[in-house]
Amino acid sequence: MPYRVAAPLLQQCKPEQLRMIEEASPHLLEHTNDIWQRACLRDFSELRKAQQDGTLEAPASWRAMYVPKQLQTEEAQDVARARR
Repeated sequence: MPYRVAAPLLQQCKPEQLRMIEEASPHLLEHTNDIWQRACLRDFSELRKAQQDGTLEAPASWRAMYVPKQLQTEEAQDVARARR
């Protein structure tokens, strides 16, 4: 399916869903960086703040940035839960 047709659907996907679709249709990878950028800025407040401050350097791949940030966030939440 061409990106222009899939774009409205891809923009509604959760990151896990988008990743699965990209794995099944790798030709979409070259078009989804803007979707990953929105997901990063929506899900990670430190990135959103850095962008607002003008200190965020745009990565070559927002998709590649999302996964490590997600893992860091989950680890921080686990640590916070363990402190309770």
